[in-house]
Amino acid sequence: MIPVRSVEGLSSIIFQYLAGITDHVILLS
Repeated sequence: MIPVRSVEGLSSIIFQYLAGITDHVILLS
């Protein structure tokens, strides 16, 4: 099984990555 900490860390990284993309899209639009 995958450690819970790894899942939380990965999800937080993905969330920050998506948030960064959203910021760029808002700035470009």
